[in-house]
Amino acid sequence: MIELSWVNSDQKTIRANFVGRWTWDEYYASITEMRAMAMEMDHPIDVIFDLNQSALLSLSSPVHGDHTLRILSERIGVIVIVANNVYVKILFTTFQQVYRKWSAKVLMVETLDEAYILIQQRSA
Repeated sequence: MIELSWVNSDQKTIRANFVGRWTWDEYYASITEMRAMAMEMDHPIDVIFDLNQSALLSLSSPVHGDHTLRILSERIGVIVIVANNVYVKILFTTFQQVYRKWSAKVLMVETLDEAYILIQQRSA
């Protein structure tokens, strides 16, 4: 399951909470919903992908990451991936190496608190 919500009332950050097993169809439905949420705003938004409760990702995840950024890029500030998992870190490193054009837009931290701090620092 993937749960979407605004982080706070200023509607500048969307949190996507990945819980347990989810499918790529669910993922793309959530991306479509995020894009609709972002298009309603008159400012760029940041996105937090919280993967700490997620089941393991597939090896094709970096390709889906590139496609995600193509869909969201016009309205997104940064995407912060939250994961404290070696496997996800390896996939993230692969993504950063293969899709260098997106490396400044996609960041990774281990905790949700770190994600909030990172986004706050970038907007200051």
